[in-house]
Amino acid sequence: MSVFGAPSIRLTRPMAPWRRFLLGVFLLVLGILAMERGLARLVGRGHRAVRERRWRQIRSYDARIKRTRAHLEKTLKELEDVSDEVAALQERLRRGPPS
Repeated sequence: MSVFGAPSIRLTRPMAPWRRFLLGVFLLVLGILAMERGLARLVGRGHRAVRERRWRQIRSYDARIKRTRAHLEKTLKELEDVSDEVAALQERLRRGPPS
């Protein structure tokens, strides 16, 4: 038993040098993969924050575009109403003063 109560591996006979080498290479590769995974995770958090910030900007731009479009449509309707009034006044001027 080990210090924390977990079973430990006890070698009954000495390990051959080539087995020890292969075990070392295997553990080294596992360590490298674990570090690479951890690094990718850290970098991914940064990318996630960038992606979320960009989506917030896009939603903000989208909302701004919608507000601008609504304002322009309202203004266009007002201008159409004014142009109708102008056309009516021009027609009245063509007809002359009421007799």
